[in-house]
Amino acid sequence: MKDVITVVGAGYVGLTAASVIASAGYKTNLIDVDERKIEIIKRGRSHFFEAGLDKLVKSGIDSENLIPTTEFDSLKETDILFSCVGTPDREDGSSNLDYIFQVADKVAHISSGEIIYVQKSTVPVGTGKKIKKYIASKNSDLKVKYVSNPEFLREGSAVYDTIFFDRLVIGGEDLEAMSKVEKVFKDVDEWAKKYESNGYGDYVLYASHPDDSGLPFEEKTIKINIESAELVKVTSNAFLALKISFANNIAKVADKTGANVKEVFDAVGMDRRINRSFLYPGLGWGGGCFPKDVSGLTKAGEELGLNMKILKEAYEENRSMVDYVADRVISISPKNKEVGILGLSFKPGTSDVRKSPAIALVKKLLDKGFKVTVNDPEAFEEAKHELGESVIYEDDPKKVIENHEIVVIATDWKVYKDTDWSKINRSKLKYVLDARNCSDKKDVES
Repeated sequence: MKDVITVVGAGYVGLTAASVIASAGYKTNLIDVDERKIEIIKRGRSHFFEAGLDKLVKSGIDSENLIPTTEFDSLKETDILFSCVGTPDREDGSSNLDYIFQVADKVAHISSGEIIYVQKSTVPVGTGKKIKKYIASKNSDLKVKYVSNPEFLREGSAVYDTIFFDRLVIGGEDLEAMSKVEKVFKDVDEWAKKYESNGYGDYVLYASHPDDSGLPFEEKTIKINIESAELVKVTSNAFLALKISFANNIAKVADKTGANVKEVFDAVGMDRRINRSFLYPGLGWGGGCFPKDVSGLTKAGEELGLNMKILKEAYEENRSMVDYVADRVISISPKNKEVGILGLSFKPGTSDVRKSPAIALVKKLLDKGFKVTVNDPEAFEEAKHELGESVIYEDDPKKVIENHEIVVIATDWKVYKDTDWSKINRSKLKYVLDARNCSDKKDVES
């Protein structure tokens, strides 16, 4: 008999994890307080765009293994709980753990006997101890076995990353609980071997092939203590953010000197000590992870009396990229101050516009009096919450290009990368600012 699973939080992490675990044969309750999200999931699809996810959600609903609900009653029968709620950053950069402790409070008041409490949300080091202490203060009879199991999925390849994970980090004190969590993902790993892995869209390029590491399941499973597991996730994201910010710093040098930054990093990335991944300069990093993880780790370090200067500089370098591109647009702006923006999501393969550099660029240009026309293959609905009716939404990227003197590629969607410039009327077009280095200059200018 397999353990009963409950996942709290139906966002990018929770919905993906719940759908995959349900597909591996587990009865999986999926709780979210947002009724709109739950109703969409009940109809067999995701409430956001992520390649391959709709297929898994529908499969889970059809099999009745995936049970979406707004109620927490399922905690009474839950063996293993996965907490996957948001941890947004506060104004001072620290992590807002309100949702984390709301889940803990529900567990303390509804669960009974024994429960394995798995934290998948990204939290500051030491959060696990605080949660255990909090639950014990509310319900001393409840036996909580706490496990930290950080996620490493990337939006745009979230399904792929969840199924074909390159590492499984399990932090805990109770070996039996850790083994049970390991068993869940061992079953996922076995199911994945039989799963048809086509249909992830065009952004599997952001993921590694499942066989790249050559490691069997046992060797890519890392069992450590809770604090180490908590620190692994934010350290990984902070380091990757550092690489992008470094690449952007060098890109500015290349821009001023005539060097081709893509050629530079192609050569640098051949050094195995460095690696090419994430040395991709552009408009900057955004989304729901890098910004809050960098600021959260910075704040946590400062609270420990440490100087986190390098992370602060990376954050500022990232913020500067929007101004850098905006200044370029302003310097070449036509009299009518009209500009076309291709891409609104913070990266391709997702509809997520949280802290999107593309959105920040649009807002910057609007503040400078520009009339902005935008295109994005997936992010219009979410972008409208940020931009409202302040911009013109154009479904056809070709029209955006043909009707403007200045066009900025702000997100490197495949549809933009694959543009056949020879078939576009460029009589009006004067400037293409490729803020993602995804197009071929010769093709654009030919």
